[in-house]
Amino acid sequence: MACRALAPGESPASKIRNFSIIGHSEYEKSVFASSLLEAAGVAKTEEVEAQLLDDMEIDLEMESGITRKLNTARMQVISNKGEDFVLNLVDTPGRADFTYEVSCSLAACEGALLIIDATKGVQAQTIANYALAVDYDLKIIPVLSKVDLPTADCQKVSAEVKDAIGLDCSNAIRCSASSGLGLKEVISAIIDQVPPPGDAAKALLRMLVFDSFYDEDRGDIVSMVRVVDGYVFRGQGIHFMNSGKDSVVEELGIMIGGLREPVGISVAGEVGYLVSSVSRVDDSRIGETIVAAGTQLVSRAIAHSRSLTSQRFCGVFPEDGTGYDTLRAAFQRLALDDAAITYAAENSSTLGLGFRCGFVSMLHLQVDPLMFQQLRS
Repeated sequence: MACRALAPGESPASKIRNFSIIGHSEYEKSVFASSLLEAAGVAKTEEVEAQLLDDMEIDLEMESGITRKLNTARMQVISNKGEDFVLNLVDTPGRADFTYEVSCSLAACEGALLIIDATKGVQAQTIANYALAVDYDLKIIPVLSKVDLPTADCQKVSAEVKDAIGLDCSNAIRCSASSGLGLKEVISAIIDQVPPPGDAAKALLRMLVFDSFYDEDRGDIVSMVRVVDGYVFRGQGIHFMNSGKDSVVEELGIMIGGLREPVGISVAGEVGYLVSSVSRVDDSRIGETIVAAGTQLVSRAIAHSRSLTSQRFCGVFPEDGTGYDTLRAAFQRLALDDAAITYAAENSSTLGLGFRCGFVSMLHLQVDPLMFQQLRS
């Protein structure tokens, strides 16, 4: 049976499911997400595969073994009862060092898949990310992965999870991303168990920016957003509550198969992207609340996470002493993708003009230079 297209602005909230994938920081979490998209019928070609998983993040995973983020993806599926649904996947970083990004992503969801490796059991980040999901009152669906491997022990791992975090995994979905086992059951569980978003299309507009990035090909700043209340349309005047900037929606759309697909309107409950007339990356940071222009005085910012405090610091200076402006531009783009980093101009009598940078942990300090090198290349 073919799935009838549910266009943004036409999809009733009751037919939308927004969910995240949480677990440990292994690369396999991204592989699971990719396999889930394929099981849901999202076209999978070599070109699309490269865009489903952010190119920069893939390189980081290969080099450091750390999964930062997966691009948001929209899936249209049919339930066992023959009904059409929209599933919006908003994935998260695996490491607790990126709690800010995790919390912003979770704030855009009503449910989460808790991926537990059946060959390894409970790991540190499983506990940390589960706790965050509980804080956001998400419906948590436990999934035991890699069950087809000889070393998998589902009964033992289920008992470990119960002892460690109190979650009953006796009926957890058993699956394998490599073989596709159990993935259809995961999709059915998302439809049946994850609550739909509230029907708040008639309220004043509020959107949460849970991710942002600079599109190299098009030269614009893309904000990934969850429409929490009201509706937004192309050409609408908007206001960024944290930065205080006014802007206009130049493009609005959804992500399908890793590609941008423009739409005319998006309503409460939807997840998609927004391109506005802001010209500075600092104006659309992760965690920003966007409202309709003229309503900022009566709107509330969306609470999504605790504030972060830098714990590790380092100085960064251009090699030849003349690349300060280039260095600053690279930091601005890095800060757009990493809301936890801080940077301020610093003048060294020996090294010249540079920046003093703050990080939340040693791991954070180790990973960001890898991203920084790619931004400059």
